[in-house]
Amino acid sequence: MEQLRTMASWPVAGSFEYRVLGYNPGFSLLVTNPSQAGGSVIVEFHGFHNEATVGRMHIELTRDVSDRWFAYWVDQFEHMWRRAARPTGHQQGASMEGLNE
Repeated sequence: MEQLRTMASWPVAGSFEYRVLGYNPGFSLLVTNPSQAGGSVIVEFHGFHNEATVGRMHIELTRDVSDRWFAYWVDQFEHMWRRAARPTGHQQGASMEGLNE
């Protein structure tokens, strides 16, 4: 959480925000520029006993690779985003309200 707070304060172009769910869904998502042609989704599946994140299976999707699954995971992200909460101490200045707005 401290690393995410630090990243939110970096003086760089663009926006950054993070939220937390009350449970672990078993995967992580990183979605960048979903409404643009070069958008991508990385889905990382959490294993039972991986000692490092490099050992976790992950896939990268673009609309070119699979429009169906790209849209599916962006939708999953949107649902999670709406149900997640801003953590205490969150930097309000780095806000984005969902991905496609």
